[in-house]
Amino acid sequence: MELDDDGDPTEADQGSRTRFRSLYESTFDLIYAFVARSRGAGGDVDDVIAEIYLAAWRRIRDVPAPPDDRLWMYGVARNTLARFERSSRRRSRLFSRLSSQPGAGAPTIESRSSHPEVIDAVARLPKREREVIQLIYWDGLSQDEAATAIGCSSNALRIRLHRAKKRLTQRLGIVGAVSTPPFPIDLDLETPK
Repeated sequence: MELDDDGDPTEADQGSRTRFRSLYESTFDLIYAFVARSRGAGGDVDDVIAEIYLAAWRRIRDVPAPPDDRLWMYGVARNTLARFERSSRRRSRLFSRLSSQPGAGAPTIESRSSHPEVIDAVARLPKREREVIQLIYWDGLSQDEAATAIGCSSNALRIRLHRAKKRLTQRLGIVGAVSTPPFPIDLDLETPK
């Protein structure tokens, strides 16, 4: 923190604090939900969130103005999640090597959803396709916003979305039109504009 001659925070530092507070208040619920879905019910969700907002604080001068700040935060969240996943895999491999018990990985996390077949089908999608479904249908991003958050072209995102929807309809046993599932669940897999 920069201090002026009187020992008070400088104007620039106060501006950074105000900007961070605004960013935190406008994105926290969205980013927390995104991370919670990606990590499941594990205890490290709060750790991931802390790392995300620490990165935002450190790079507060790089954060774009609203509404692009939200998409920037999704990008930071995505990168932080990837780092945590790599760390988790390394820890798991180390634990497996050191443990005398076979298969000493992390415990499975059960969904609390009233439609576990949908959650399971989405969870079994390839990571890139799952991420597109989560950002568009669960986080409410447009296709262009999701493409920006992921860091891919709009065309690549549309291809991933098409593949994901195709896999989901196959895995959920939906025959014919997407809007008539054989069970009482509103999947609304129409492409949002």
